[in-house]
Amino acid sequence: LIREPSGNDPQVLRLLVEYYTALQFPNFERAQIYARELEAFAARDTKVKFELAKFYVAWSTAVKMKRDLDPLKELQRWQKYKELADLAIKLLKDVSQRTHEWHFLMAQSCYNKWDYVPALRHIEKAIEGRPHSAGPYQRFRSEILKKKAQFGRAAYAGA
Repeated sequence: LIREPSGNDPQVLRLLVEYYTALQFPNFERAQIYARELEAFAARDTKVKFELAKFYVAWSTAVKMKRDLDPLKELQRWQKYKELADLAIKLLKDVSQRTHEWHFLMAQSCYNKWDYVPALRHIEKAIEGRPHSAGPYQRFRSEILKKKAQFGRAAYAGA
């Protein structure tokens, strides 16, 4: 009800995206409706791009965490979370400010695409940018190293 009177104000759209992803059981499909409308503002505002990238990383990670016993649905799930990670990477590349959070989101996106070499490179930069409280980043770094050792995937050239 608030969206129409606001004239699809970007702040309202951002809050709606955040609301639907912060629920106990996130509704990413519903949030995507508002995210798509918000994308019109992303061309002019890097903060909006960053927020959209966070949304796509969260959605990608949520899809990645689910499993399906049907092999065909499992392949579709893989494709979905990799596509969402690609969207996040595309948005992040247009954000010029390279903060520790930016590098963490890029690392998570690369990790979700099974591109462990650039994921490791980005998490290292995130740790450098936040050395005093890098515990969660270091745990994620350990996970990346495990997957890299297990699968030895080649680097993603674009990250």
